[in-house]
Amino acid sequence: MLQDSVYYEDGRRAMSSVGVEDAARKCSAGPGFVWLSLLDPSESELRELGACFGIHELVQDDILSAHQRPKFERFEGQGDLMILRTAHFGDSGSQVRFGEIAIYVGERFVISARKGGPHAQGTARSRLEARPDLLKLGVGSVLWAIIDKVVSDIRPVVDALDDELIEAEAQVFSEHGEDPEPRLYGLRHQVAQLYRAVHPMIDPLESVARGAVPRFEPMRHYLGDVSDAARLLDEDIGGQRDRLTAALEANLALIARRQNDVLRKVSGWGAIIAVPTLIASVYGMNFQHTPGLSWELGFPLCIGVMLAVGGVLYWGLRRASWM
Repeated sequence: MLQDSVYYEDGRRAMSSVGVEDAARKCSAGPGFVWLSLLDPSESELRELGACFGIHELVQDDILSAHQRPKFERFEGQGDLMILRTAHFGDSGSQVRFGEIAIYVGERFVISARKGGPHAQGTARSRLEARPDLLKLGVGSVLWAIIDKVVSDIRPVVDALDDELIEAEAQVFSEHGEDPEPRLYGLRHQVAQLYRAVHPMIDPLESVARGAVPRFEPMRHYLGDVSDAARLLDEDIGGQRDRLTAALEANLALIARRQNDVLRKVSGWGAIIAVPTLIASVYGMNFQHTPGLSWELGFPLCIGVMLAVGGVLYWGLRRASWM
């Protein structure tokens, strides 16, 4: 669905709500450019845009298809396609939701399409319109505004997950608390999704920032700044992945240690109980000539020996940290 269609000229909004055919005529004849933004576009809409703007059918298929990784593709003599993944917190505020945005940039037009989740293109548009000095630089400014918005939206998600990771790490080493393993695996899944969203966009952004596309040259330094921010995000997410791996390994080690502690205590009590059991079993054989059966002090002496041997074993095992 077409959300907005605006014609820009000389760094300002010259026409709003431009029809697709009118937009195609304006960007081919006028000195400005057109920015069309779509939400979950249908195949018929893209075919209409393709016919009006001469968009390659492979570009239309790419915009319609679901992608797992960001990418940047050049279509010589036509335009450049960049596909990015977006990330934000859902309505519940605890689960990260991912979406996708495709940006196709021609000589005098930009088509951006959101899929699979909200992304504030309107915010990117209003921010760019507040900078007429950048808007004058052409279609590259739109690419920068959208990418900058995507990267800026991911930063609070990474920071929030980092705070949650700190709490999960503390929970791992807590003596009394819930099992941290489900929480750690939930975080690991979200961080893995973030990594798949951010890491593949590094090379396309750096390629554009290095001047691979002449039409983006006026915005090269701004695109380089966004590329640096994405690189920092990638490093932070990589650090979170390492910390999660370490936390899971530490949790497993602590579980094994607690199990060993319990096993040692059970073994220690088993050793202590074994001696009285052995003595009692010998005197429970009911033989007629068992030593001490007719002795008045035999029973208390037997009990005393049991307690003494058990006490010595308990003391020894206690010193060995088995009890």
